[in-house]
Amino acid sequence: MRKKSTSWTKSTKNVLYDGLISIREAFIYLIPVVIFFNLMVLVSNAVKAATGLDFNRLEYFNAHTYLNFNIYLFPLFFMLSLSFVLAAQRKLDKIYVLLLVFSCVVVFHDKNLEFSGATQSGLSITSVIFVAFLSVFLYGRLIQSRFFDFARNDGLLSSRMILSINNIIPMILVIVGFALLRWPFDLITAQITQYVAEQFTQPSELLSEQWLFVLHFLIAQVAWFFGVHGSNVANDVFLWLNIPALEWKSYFLAFAYMGGSGATLGLVLAILMFNQRSNHRLIAKLSLPFSLFNINEIVMYGLPVVLNPLFFVPFFIVPLVNFGLSLLFLHYGWIDITNTDVSWMVPPLVNIYQLTGGSWSAVALQVLVIVLDVLMYAPFVLMSTLKDDKVDRLFGLMNQDAGGYMQEIHHDQSERRFIQHQQDNLDFIANVDRTFDQLNDGRFLLYFQPKYKIDDMQICGLEVLIRLHDRNGVIQSPKFIDTLHQAGLSIALDRKILYLVLQQIKCWESQGFDYPMISINIDKPFLLDEGCIKELLSCAQQVTTRLQVEITEHSYISDVDKMLETVGRLRAAGLQVAIDDFGAGYSSLTSLIYLNADEVKLDREFVLAWQRDPAAAQLLIQATSTLCHQLGFRVVIEGVETAEQLAVMQQCQIDVVQGYFTGKPMSVKDVEQLLQPKPAGDSAV
Repeated sequence: MRKKSTSWTKSTKNVLYDGLISIREAFIYLIPVVIFFNLMVLVSNAVKAATGLDFNRLEYFNAHTYLNFNIYLFPLFFMLSLSFVLAAQRKLDKIYVLLLVFSCVVVFHDKNLEFSGATQSGLSITSVIFVAFLSVFLYGRLIQSRFFDFARNDGLLSSRMILSINNIIPMILVIVGFALLRWPFDLITAQITQYVAEQFTQPSELLSEQWLFVLHFLIAQVAWFFGVHGSNVANDVFLWLNIPALEWKSYFLAFAYMGGSGATLGLVLAILMFNQRSNHRLIAKLSLPFSLFNINEIVMYGLPVVLNPLFFVPFFIVPLVNFGLSLLFLHYGWIDITNTDVSWMVPPLVNIYQLTGGSWSAVALQVLVIVLDVLMYAPFVLMSTLKDDKVDRLFGLMNQDAGGYMQEIHHDQSERRFIQHQQDNLDFIANVDRTFDQLNDGRFLLYFQPKYKIDDMQICGLEVLIRLHDRNGVIQSPKFIDTLHQAGLSIALDRKILYLVLQQIKCWESQGFDYPMISINIDKPFLLDEGCIKELLSCAQQVTTRLQVEITEHSYISDVDKMLETVGRLRAAGLQVAIDDFGAGYSSLTSLIYLNADEVKLDREFVLAWQRDPAAAQLLIQATSTLCHQLGFRVVIEGVETAEQLAVMQQCQIDVVQGYFTGKPMSVKDVEQLLQPKPAGDSAV
């Protein structure tokens, strides 16, 4: 039951990912068109200001014509774009999907689709998303069922005619379904609208101009963060709820939306001032001219801010702080509004100048707010410089392919990687929070797993393992190690382990314990740090028994010369070096030629392979052991859990075994009992 629930949750996540990808890509396609129409509005206003002519007399530079794009055409363009994206992602015929979605939108809205003074001609972004996703989903299911494939490819009809005939019934069923759905939908929305309208007739502080703007702001910000055009969605909701126009909206926008939703002018300036990554600076430079007119689609989708958990907090907090400051300025009389009819596209500083009838003190206050925005975005911009999505370089090579199919696959995979990357970031942040919560008031504990010589089964070594004892007294599994490594804390963790091992060895020496060689797993960043190497060598000189450093084989893949030099210094100082996890996926037989080590530890994958195919795996283990011996390595194998496996390893001439059969990870107290002298005749295992 648990497995089924997990599978359902994963499936739901995939559906959400696909939906977010579709919406985001549909808006991205529209960016050039949006910018063009917004630029034409700017040009029209400039022409009007220069000529003094009324809009109605400007045949080619009528700003109302281009503003009507946002009012009437943008939802329609978005519907066409989203239909195309959904068809491409689901591998459906694009023409039929476009016709289907358009038809479903028409029957679903019916009389509301009138190109009159009604905002967005009755067509909203939210309803387009609902209709498009549901209609394409139903259509896809019907097409895939093949139940309505009346026409066959028998040579009498063209393939296009066959496809057209087979689409008749599925399309009719979906369109009729939306026509029938409209009646209960209209009934429910009418009831909700009536209820809300009645509530808004009651005098309440919560329905003041300020709180209405906050409501509009929150709806827009949430929609924007998920890749939906927030202002259009908020306008749709206000229109649907019959909320009247906000008289002071221009003033609030002048502060809360400087550069567009999220007050992203501050973000753009912060990138130019504090971010040295060329791709981010390029996005900022392209965005800056448009941000000055409160158009921010480029930075929203290009940086991106959309679905980026790093910018989630400032995207909400910065405009809210600005809004609070705007109320503060009004409350103390620092700003006096004389004009509330200023276009949202008027640049910052100019808009507040017009709103206040030419107050330079108001302009100075807005400058201070912009500086504050830059400072609030700056820490998050600096954190973004630590990211380096190197995988995009590899996938960028796909752009060199001349085939349109490969190009389309590349774009689709890029969007999926983007969404998955954001989810991975959220999961990683949750893991980090959980780990640091465990570390709070907790402490690290050393555990040891013994190694035994296979010929006489005498203990010959102890591998150091680290566990976490949290404040609740629970011993945590080593999963926290990966989280600390991903957080860039591997060196700090290795230094802590080294310190604990040194203290434990000194304790044993003072108590007279005859302990075997101690093996410590050390990560590559530690080995490439000169200060850490000196610290390790100093520790080795303070104990009488030899230490062994275990290094995974893949650590040699990059910085080969530096790693070989480090390993040489360790061996020259008397430390043993073991190549850990050999055969775990990175192994190359040729690497055995230059790996400068004393011991090779075969990964437990060899033992697991033996369980699946004993004959072939035993042959492989025997050959690997023989080869390592001939090259001068001592051979250890991990993961031995049964007596039968131990016998096989003896036949394969393995030198040392390690695993649950010979000894599980044990605490310091258990190790001390193990090291106590035993009466003659007692066996170690």
